[in-house]
Amino acid sequence: MKVQSSFQIKGIVSSYPKQVILTDNMPFNSISELSIFKRKIGVLKRRSSSGKLTAKDLGTHAIKNLLDGLKWKAEEIGLLINVTQTPDYSTPGNSYLYQKELEFPDSCFLMDLNVGCTGFIQSLLIALAQGDLLNTSKIIIVCGDTDILTSTERQESNKLMGDAVCAIALEAQNKLLDYTFSFQTNGSDFQSIYSENSFARSISKDSSHLLSPVIQMNGGLIFNYITQIVIPKLKNMELSLETPSQIHFLHQPNLMYYEYIIKKMGWDFKQAPTCIQDFGNVSSAMIPLIIQKNKHLLQKNQKSLLVSFGVGLSFIAAQIELSHNLFTNEVECE
Repeated sequence: MKVQSSFQIKGIVSSYPKQVILTDNMPFNSISELSIFKRKIGVLKRRSSSGKLTAKDLGTHAIKNLLDGLKWKAEEIGLLINVTQTPDYSTPGNSYLYQKELEFPDSCFLMDLNVGCTGFIQSLLIALAQGDLLNTSKIIIVCGDTDILTSTERQESNKLMGDAVCAIALEAQNKLLDYTFSFQTNGSDFQSIYSENSFARSISKDSSHLLSPVIQMNGGLIFNYITQIVIPKLKNMELSLETPSQIHFLHQPNLMYYEYIIKKMGWDFKQAPTCIQDFGNVSSAMIPLIIQKNKHLLQKNQKSLLVSFGVGLSFIAAQIELSHNLFTNEVECE
């Protein structure tokens, strides 16, 4: 799908907890099991809020740093899109909390998306489509999750998921820019990645029932989705592109899936940077975090391909031009 919009990404700030959890210090049944995990899953360390920071806390730091870095004023923001599966409250969404704390104007259009790994690219498509319609010149997207909602036992055993939130700034230019998107959803396999004991469907007749929203994953179904949907969709998308992508920013649920996709697509590993080793799977914050960490790879007039898949099951990809003058920064939070 071809999209034209005057908006372009101008800055990315990543925010994550200061606490580092080393995989070597996590419980494994044997040294052999640890070795296999590090080789196939790829997570060597990750950031953890340890139940002290919410996605909204991390997002607030990221947005403040982004506004300061770009010398933007809060009252200039006309659209705020928040993407998280771990909001402070079931209602209202975090976007309203950001508006209150950061003093965005009452004319700012607010949107909350309960989306996982594909959330950043989905929100990017929405921002490009809505920005010109809303007659605004500045947009903020904030996306990411923390593990604060899961039980203590889950936090101690979780070896894959990391905590991070990214704030992304988009600004209108004096010309229309070309974007290409491809997407697919398969709700029939929603149980491949889902949180069973959570919200209205699982509330018992006992009003005191305590929910435990632990995310469950079916690796076999996810891998089938990659082989049967993600790879063919990406190959068809590449055939339709007028200009090949020089760099690939790919969501990384684990190292094994990442390497499989790169090899099947025939891409250069040097042009497909990773961050799962140091941060784990950080859901919708993964792609903007990788971009922020690898700004040095961006060149003038260079096309980048953003690729993500996950909860739904769903897939989305976008070819965009990222400025080599992109403002980037990172914030460690305690």
